[in-house]
Amino acid sequence: MLFGTVLGVLWRVIFEIRHLTVAHLGSTPVLMTADYLIGGRFALSACVAQIPNSIQATLIFFFLFFILRVILRKQWLAAAAFSLIFALRKVAGSNHPAVDFSAMILIYGIAAVVVVRFGLVALAAGIFTQPTSC
Repeated sequence: MLFGTVLGVLWRVIFEIRHLTVAHLGSTPVLMTADYLIGGRFALSACVAQIPNSIQATLIFFFLFFILRVILRKQWLAAAAFSLIFALRKVAGSNHPAVDFSAMILIYGIAAVVVVRFGLVALAAGIFTQPTSC
């Protein structure tokens, strides 16, 4: 759980660096949800709504990684393919593909390492502490 929380914070730092780089290149700023600022009830509902999303994303990541590991038969090759598939999926409609690709390959590469090294609980905790999907 602790490593998952550190993972979520690390992902947030990577996302913020990406947002700053894209803003420096002239893109509009990304505005997050205001649910956390409206009141305690809205903040609680936003946190509770994040639980099923983090579980679903964790299971999808693990299932795809498992399938890639069975097909490619090497753990490091499956991790690289996993990172590449998800990064290319996120970069497909981007205005700044070089910045987004480098950020997403880092994000999903770290996710693959976490699944291999620490398991599903750490990945679920990392996804849960990351309240926005960029």
